[in-house]
Amino acid sequence: YTESAEEETIFIITGIAEDRAWITLAHELTHFWQKRNCPNPQDLALIEGFAEWTAYKLAEHHELYRAMLSCDVMLQNRTIPDFILCWLLKRSLESRG
Repeated sequence: YTESAEEETIFIITGIAEDRAWITLAHELTHFWQKRNCPNPQDLALIEGFAEWTAYKLAEHHELYRAMLSCDVMLQNRTIPDFILCWLLKRSLESRG
């Protein structure tokens, strides 16, 4: 997601798996929504954590299990930045009902 004074643009790499494209689009559309609806400035952990959580929820809703597994593996291996831990915390709290 990028923005300028005139426009906002979302780029998605071609050639990626369809399920990954959907969750990437959900993540980037969340940034678009946040920019228009949330106060600025926002903490990076909040911005990225909420976008990842939204993408995961889309994958969960549409049963995109490969995309969900990819997120889980990255979390377990710590191959993604720590701000995603905010998303993990939110997911953990949700599971407690």
